[in-house]
Amino acid sequence: MVLGVVLALIGGEPGVLANRLANINPYLDMLITSVLFALLYFLSEVIFKGRSIGKFITKTKVVDPYGNTPSLMGTFTRSASRLIPFNGLSFPMGARGWYDALSKTYVVDVYEFEKKKRLFGEFNQIGAGIGR
Repeated sequence: MVLGVVLALIGGEPGVLANRLANINPYLDMLITSVLFALLYFLSEVIFKGRSIGKFITKTKVVDPYGNTPSLMGTFTRSASRLIPFNGLSFPMGARGWYDALSKTYVVDVYEFEKKKRLFGEFNQIGAGIGR
């Protein structure tokens, strides 16, 4: 279905494109798949403000160092960094993956993050009266 819509948009015939895709170079296939994956990941994190489908399931989200939704450039860098080969090997070296380190982002638990934000806000309100 989706392939049919894409074919209609680009003006190709289903049989011709299917034949071309079946005979594509495996390295080109991996490159195209990786780029499309990064693009879809980027779009989902932009649309859902730092969350992907997996982050909804795990109740996490991506934030910048200030606790805000990452900028478009930060989200793009994070998504593009996923194309680095052997990215999964970056986790044993530290608590953050390469894509988080390169994009200066953090993955946080939504509940804990919101709880700490509320507590910090309340703490700031308490401190606002000091020194008057």
